Amino acid sequence: MPSERTLRDILNRMNYRLKRIQKGKPLKKTAETDAIFENVQSVREQYQDDPETLQISVDTKAKVSLGEYAQGGKNQN
Repeated sequence: MPSERTLRDILNRMNYRLKRIQKGKPLKKTAETDAIFENVQSVREQYQDDPETLQISVDTKAKVSLGEYAQGGKNQN
């Protein structure tokens, strides 16, 4: 197994360099966010007093394919 120094020398000869990457900014709010929450609120109010309806709460983390990307606004396809 080659040493760390040997690998570093080989990579330098091949013109590989360390480069600091820019972190992507998380998307906080899409254009549809307000409409979604208004719809949820209206449905909650509609079924609030219905004894046949069970209300549950679900918190998810979804992938959103909109907004700023770390690769200059380009997708990684």
